[in-house]
Amino acid sequence: MAVTLLFVGIAFLFIDAATLMAFHDEFMRNIEQAGQATDTSTPQIQEAQGIVTGLAISSVCAVVVFSLAIAPLTIFVLRGSNGCRIALLIVMGLALLIAVCCSGGQYLPIETGDFGETYHEANLDTRPPIFLIFPMLTAAAWIAAFILLLVPASNRFFRPRTTAGGS
Repeated sequence: MAVTLLFVGIAFLFIDAATLMAFHDEFMRNIEQAGQATDTSTPQIQEAQGIVTGLAISSVCAVVVFSLAIAPLTIFVLRGSNGCRIALLIVMGLALLIAVCCSGGQYLPIETGDFGETYHEANLDTRPPIFLIFPMLTAAAWIAAFILLLVPASNRFFRPRTTAGGS
C-alpha cells in the first residue's frame, strides 16, 4: 500500500509540473502586463520572468530526479531492505519539501512595490486552484506512505528473517 501511495504521489508531481509548464506563458503575460501597468523597467520585468522560468524548469527537473531516485528504492523496499526503507524515507521527505516549495513558488513575492502586487493580483485572478490541489494530494499520499512504512507491522516485515532450524 505504501508503494502504491508513493507512485500516486509521483503521478501528482508530474501533473503538477505539467500544469506549471502549461501555464508558463500565462505567467509571462501577467509579468509583462504588471510591468507595463506600473511603468517598471525592462530589466526588472526580465528578471521577474527569469525567476518564474527558473522555478518552472527547476520544478520539472526536481520531479524527474526524485522520481528516478524513488522508483528503484521502492523495488528494494518491496524485497524487505531496511536500509532502502530508510533511504526512501529521507528521499521522500526531501522530495516533499521541494515539491511544496516549487509549487507554491508562484505565490512568493517577486518584488515588493506596485509591480509585485500587480503581478500577484493578476496571477491570483487567472490561476486555477489546480496549482494548490496537486501538491496537497502529493503531500497527503506521501505522508500516508511515510506512516505506513514506520508502523510496527512494517517493522516486522523489515526484520531479518531467521530460519526455522534455529541458527
